[in-house]
Amino acid sequence: MLMQDICELLKIRKVKTRAYHPQCNGMVERFNQTLIAQLKKYTADDPENWECYLPYAVFAYNATPHTATRHSPFSLL
Repeated sequence: MLMQDICELLKIRKVKTRAYHPQCNGMVERFNQTLIAQLKKYTADDPENWECYLPYAVFAYNATPHTATRHSPFSLL
């Protein structure tokens, strides 16, 4: 159980939610909305190759300060 060991080592509390019930995964669903919006901007001219732009969209998200914390996810690590 590699994932379980990693979670224990990093003191991560894993929470399981019901499948097909997006209300339980509010933070994940919000991130997915943001990521999809970013990918649409990157892939406006070339939507077939969206996976090529995925690392850039994730980096932009992680490097941008969030309004709630006033810090970027990178700076909080």
